[in-house]
Amino acid sequence: KYIKNKKQIIKISIVSGLIIIVLSLIIYGLLLRDTYFITQIEMPLTNITFRFGNIFKYIYGFIIVVSIFTSAISAGYSCLKNMTKSKKGYNNLLCFMCLSSFFISNIGFSRLVEILYPLFGIFGIIQIFYIFKYYIK
Repeated sequence: KYIKNKKQIIKISIVSGLIIIVLSLIIYGLLLRDTYFITQIEMPLTNITFRFGNIFKYIYGFIIVVSIFTSAISAGYSCLKNMTKSKKGYNNLLCFMCLSSFFISNIGFSRLVEILYPLFGIFGIIQIFYIFKYYIK
């Protein structure tokens, strides 16, 4: 309802893609520039920002916190909206999500990624299977 025509979709996709590519290349350049062992550090860019001074450290920390919260809120909200039909079910699932996130937060970032990436890969394969099954019917 926000996009008026197909040309606008193409323009937005190209601009967004170019911005992501440029930002990725900048981050990649920063990682190549330093002599850190990237595989031994959980978040190597935080160590790189420490070398540029306190202001960059705090700016980067703020950006990370905001991106984590916005991602978590949007993912949680969409999950709750798609999985529940009633107000009671919404509240119950919300409580479950909050409690489970408390316990999951103690795992650590690298361990969480190690567990979740293969799990999401399996879910993605299952989803692709059902999409193909739906279109074949």
